[in-house]
Amino acid sequence: MGWLSKLFGSKAKTQEESYKTLKIIAAPQPANGQFRLHGFIESEQGERVEFIRADLYTTQEQASEFTIRKAKQIIDERGGKVFDQGMI
Repeated sequence: MGWLSKLFGSKAKTQEESYKTLKIIAAPQPANGQFRLHGFIESEQGERVEFIRADLYTTQEQASEFTIRKAKQIIDERGGKVFDQGMI
């Protein structure tokens, strides 16, 4: 069982995508019958930052899609400073 499954339960579905040498992991969180935007950005060196937003979506697929978009926006805006803070 992977660390995300341990963290969110065995039913957690994650989606991964590479972007500008970083790995984006979309891991939407169930919230009152919907899914909250939540994910991680990882570097090749093993650095990891978590981000979560209040945005809710009706399906897990929608939440994953928007999580990937938000992560790309964060990467584009912060550049090399993505890992300067813990949770963003």
